[in-house]
Amino acid sequence: VDKAATRRKFVLVKRDVQNKAFEVSEELEKDLKNLAKLTESDDFDQAEVQKKIDGILEKIASDSGGED
Repeated sequence: VDKAATRRKFVLVKRDVQNKAFEVSEELEKDLKNLAKLTESDDFDQAEVQKKIDGILEKIASDSGGED
């Protein structure tokens, strides 16, 4: 394999990772905004909020390299 092919592969992988990270961060940002709205009232459903927090944490964990 020549260096140019390796370089192209690196660029493609880097772009894929950056695109995925962007999509994930935007999705997480949306989840966090929705969660903030839920917790604005004094009588929010704590179980629902905790469930959403757990979901966000799972997304972060699965996107931060669950494949070793």
